[in-house]
Amino acid sequence: MEERWYQLTKIELPRARVIIDVSRSGEKLWPMLYSLISGLTETLPRESWPEVLFLGDTISRPLAEFTSQHESLYQANRYRGRVMGPTFHHLETLTPTNTVLIGCGPILDLEDWHDTPIVGRTIFTKLLDSIQITNNRYAEPIVSMDELTSWVNLSFQSLTIRLPKGIPTDGDRTEYRYLPERIVSGSSGNLPLRFAYISESSDPPFAEIRLSNGGVIKQDVIPCEPLASPLWRNLPNAEFTIIDQWRRNGGYLCQCGQTHPAGQWCCTSDAEPRPLLTSLKELNSDTWVKFRCSAFNGKWMSPRIPALRLEQDTVILADDDGQMVHYRYNHQRECWEPQGASQKFVKLEENQYAIVV
Repeated sequence: MEERWYQLTKIELPRARVIIDVSRSGEKLWPMLYSLISGLTETLPRESWPEVLFLGDTISRPLAEFTSQHESLYQANRYRGRVMGPTFHHLETLTPTNTVLIGCGPILDLEDWHDTPIVGRTIFTKLLDSIQITNNRYAEPIVSMDELTSWVNLSFQSLTIRLPKGIPTDGDRTEYRYLPERIVSGSSGNLPLRFAYISESSDPPFAEIRLSNGGVIKQDVIPCEPLASPLWRNLPNAEFTIIDQWRRNGGYLCQCGQTHPAGQWCCTSDAEPRPLLTSLKELNSDTWVKFRCSAFNGKWMSPRIPALRLEQDTVILADDDGQMVHYRYNHQRECWEPQGASQKFVKLEENQYAIVV
């Protein structure tokens, strides 16, 4: 399996759309309608601000543009007829997203759009209970600031990179969780993210972005150049002696009088564990460190993520509980299967070893 590198540099969040009715019957409601729409600038993060359209028009305007030019836009669009046709024909050419229509009276061509997909994902709402929009064909709740915010809020919730039949082997974001067939972000979803994985499948990886309203959108990730390998650092002579005894004898005779098995890098004879390999004491737990040894000295290297490829189809990776686990690819079932907890001290190639921290 060949290692492949990909990256995700930014998340392209969809924008909800709010359609407002400024027909003659809603003239007295304009101040209330504008106050409601402009209030979204305070209740939503900027990246979730919706687009605004006038019913009967074909121009989608960013919320910031609408609020800064609302009076001139209102004068240019006031008394438009309550017809969906021009607006909804325009929306059919765009990426589907959440749509809210705030009406001030009966929509004249509603029958022409009945049972169409775009109407099926449109929320019809109104400012007053006395207003009728769809003649009870669809629900017509009275809109409130909280409800409008929830309807159009498409802000980021979490990110998952899907790896078809793959397993991660490297990456540059330590706050992500690297698991078989997926890489999972926290709530921040910090980017850019570069990662490597191996897989038998030719299907490319892709991003799944979960939104605050529960929806999920997919986004492509793109191939990139591999990151430079982490640097090898010199191992102090005293620590090389420990590694050398581990690889030759399977244990280290400590000054406490006990023989610590290979991979146990802290002496536990005292109340407070004492690191034997002080070079590693600043590292995070649940990861691994690689050593390269000659006859008289050694070097060590820490990874970017807790993943270590052993063979063509075997990888050590932290599981959901943070335990380092051997995974082997089952070619018949076409999946990565856990083989049990990793040994603390692992022989790699000639004169190279790894320990689980």
